[in-house]
Amino acid sequence: MGKLLNGKNMKIGQNALLILTGCAALTLAVRAADISPDGGSPSTDNPYIAITTRNIFDLQEATLLTNVPPEAPASPSIKLVGITTILGDKQALLTENEPVIAGKPATTHSLILREHERFGGLEVLEINPQARTVRIKSDEKESLIHLMSVETRK
Repeated sequence: MGKLLNGKNMKIGQNALLILTGCAALTLAVRAADISPDGGSPSTDNPYIAITTRNIFDLQEATLLTNVPPEAPASPSIKLVGITTILGDKQALLTENEPVIAGKPATTHSLILREHERFGGLEVLEINPQARTVRIKSDEKESLIHLMSVETRK
């Protein structure tokens, strides 16, 4: 019984070796047929060589951009929506529209801030309800914004 199994195993091994040798020979034959006699470039009898020489898609080598300075982020646009003095506390009602950043949608924040309060890079410095103005500091820049009336908003 032991000789019978040993004989089958040898036959399987011989078949596997024969198949591997055949695959290697076939691979070498295919590669030799695709190489031209000058030693490296594909042969000119290849019917698809016209596609690469014609370059119908205008393909070009990739260029790398180096030393591109990053753009400074844009400042958010801030609008004064209202001023309130409820319970003796002066508060400014503001909307802050942040600019679009790559990969993030534009965001709008509705804010109610007292004098000397902050939200991110925005700080309310002074609120003047009689003049309907608010002095703010946004990204280290001071500005005075006015409350628009209903007629001027249109």
